[in-house]
Amino acid sequence: MLALLSISVAFTLFGLLHGVATALDGIIDRIAADRMRVQGLGGPGIALPISYANQIGQIAGVTTVTATVLLRGYYQDPKNTLAAVAYSNATPLLSSKIMQISGAEADAFARTKSGAVVHRALANRFGWKLGNRIPFRSGVMKKDRNTLWEFEVVGLYDTQDPFWVDQLWFRYDYLDDSRVAANGTAQAFLITTSDPQHNAAVADAIDERFANSSAPTATQSDREWAQAGMEQAIDFNVLVKAIVGSSLFTLLLVTGNTMMESVRQRIPELAVLKTVGYSNQSILVLVISESGLIYLIGAGTGLLLSTTLFPLIAPHAGSERIGMPLPVIAQGAAIALATALVSAAAPALLAHRLSIVEALRRP
Repeated sequence: MLALLSISVAFTLFGLLHGVATALDGIIDRIAADRMRVQGLGGPGIALPISYANQIGQIAGVTTVTATVLLRGYYQDPKNTLAAVAYSNATPLLSSKIMQISGAEADAFARTKSGAVVHRALANRFGWKLGNRIPFRSGVMKKDRNTLWEFEVVGLYDTQDPFWVDQLWFRYDYLDDSRVAANGTAQAFLITTSDPQHNAAVADAIDERFANSSAPTATQSDREWAQAGMEQAIDFNVLVKAIVGSSLFTLLLVTGNTMMESVRQRIPELAVLKTVGYSNQSILVLVISESGLIYLIGAGTGLLLSTTLFPLIAPHAGSERIGMPLPVIAQGAAIALATALVSAAAPALLAHRLSIVEALRRP
């Protein structure tokens, strides 16, 4: 029973830790390869002149340029935190392959200055419908000396891009015409390139263009930007491998010792089985099957438990509200099988080589 519990705990730990690490890798892989981000050399808090957009658009390899400003705030209650992002030119983004929004709703967004398009999951969470007016409290003050912004929902979008999940998009001109400070600036510029293989050359050309300006830039792909923001996640991957590896090694020692002791205690019984006609191969298969059954129950219980808990834990680890990645389940099953075979190897060989005469002489 102790060995079974140890196996269940080890594979629960494996499923949760390895599942989160795999999910984080999957998030980065789903980011569009042709999208890059231009921000201030000192970080995203450095304001860049909106005039940079035209200059960036003139650089070879750049196909679209969109100025962005992120507002953090809340809806109705401070607990309902919300990310509202202003875009100066959202049309290319809304028409991209990774965005799903109707043409009529995209057109409505282009016509409505205070309009907003909202990720469908976010709208469902708060019960927003098309035509609703959303009060949004932010730290950015308007010219009427108020920090309450109001948006009209004119569209709902779906996306597989992790950057755009749970966001509210609104128009940059509405922000810039209404705010008191930082007018004519952006926090970053999102650009798309004609060929992702030339991203590095495009980034160098942009940064060289503004190297001697009052606001130099740092350009990198969104995938690189995400990886830089997940440095702790990369360390987390190393930590996962270390923890899971050490726990499985310890588990191997515990179960191997348990199986060996079990075989030793049943040597007279195994001798009787051989006496009544069981072959050495049959005894070998019997011991290995016993180990496999223990691992099957223990690992199955652990992976089932981790699969159940994963959707609750993943969001707190920086991932999305997703289920357990299937490759993690497959890897867990393969590790369980391999560990079962290794832990059963020594006891099985002992039982296979057992002499009937010597076994029956034992007390």
